[in-house]
Amino acid sequence: MDDSNSTYAGEIPDLYDHDNDSSYRNENNVSYFFTVFNIVNLVTLVIGLPVVSLALYVVYRQFKANHVANVYIINLLISDIIQFLGRPWIYFKPAEVIFFGTLLSGIVSSLGFMVCIAMERYLLIAHPHWYRSHFTLKLSAASSLVVWLVANAVALLEIFLPFGGLPSFFPALLLIPLPFLLFFFVGTWRGLSKTITLSSREKKRILATLLLVIANYAFLFFPFIISYYQRPNDFYRWESLPFYFSPLLDPLLYIFIRKDTKHIMEEFPGCRKSPGNEEQTVISIAVSENTRSG
Repeated sequence: MDDSNSTYAGEIPDLYDHDNDSSYRNENNVSYFFTVFNIVNLVTLVIGLPVVSLALYVVYRQFKANHVANVYIINLLISDIIQFLGRPWIYFKPAEVIFFGTLLSGIVSSLGFMVCIAMERYLLIAHPHWYRSHFTLKLSAASSLVVWLVANAVALLEIFLPFGGLPSFFPALLLIPLPFLLFFFVGTWRGLSKTITLSSREKKRILATLLLVIANYAFLFFPFIISYYQRPNDFYRWESLPFYFSPLLDPLLYIFIRKDTKHIMEEFPGCRKSPGNEEQTVISIAVSENTRSG
């Protein structure tokens, strides 16, 4: 790799070539950065991989027992696994572009499914009858496919575009979900204010679920977005480290969703299944007691 700014298609700048990166000219700072990076990478991998695997196993057992599962949660956990698969990008120079593209795909898909989860909460509260009659397995599967297509497109652009490193449109892409998350939160809050069938405790739990999604988004992506526009020439930055905590936070989101959906489906008469429609698939996280009781 030469000393100029040019790179071949998809190449990521050399980790130890900081001639064009003023943030890491000092060798001590470089060494400290990669030491912290390696520790965060290892700790989140050792903790996150078993936790995500356990969450996937629980979802699988739930689906096997009740044939009911949340498609978006499943895909969110799969996106976490994909992020783990992309973690070695910093250690394997010959294949770093492939690993980094995999990591990027996992990050974008994770963000997309967080938006889908917020959308599902909104529809379940604000439009329960529409949710019951229209939110089918095909619809959720189709929207999940769109998320994966966008995530893989971003990864392919990273690999094949002539400029190396992180695509310049990536930070702007990370901002797109913000208005949707805010809209779904406000819409859910307004829907809950008109609902009399749910207790105040359950309303708070539902709002806490969406707040967790927004807080997750803000913690993971805002520092990177802000730093990118402040220092666009820095490829390796401290603000990218929160990305690696995403797999630790997503299982918490699953726990919140599993609890609040159970009570929503029990309290809204329009969301309950009649015995004649028991085989109809409704995408929810309803627990077995609710599903079997019809």
